[in-house]
Amino acid sequence: MLTQNLKKNVDPYINLIAARKTEANKKVYKQIVKVYQTKATKAEIKKLFGNSQYPAWNLK
Repeated sequence: MLTQNLKKNVDPYINLIAARKTEANKKVYKQIVKVYQTKATKAEIKKLFGNSQYPAWNLK
């Protein structure tokens, strides 16, 4: 399961995919993350929101 620590300088609103700790390793959640975190989703976010929003799954 992917988890990320948030930095102080990120925007105050972040959409995330969440699951109960006891269900975090279920196949369905891993599939949702895999389907969502794609180049196509990233491109659509850029197209719709320009530089005002961005995918957070690859922020360092």
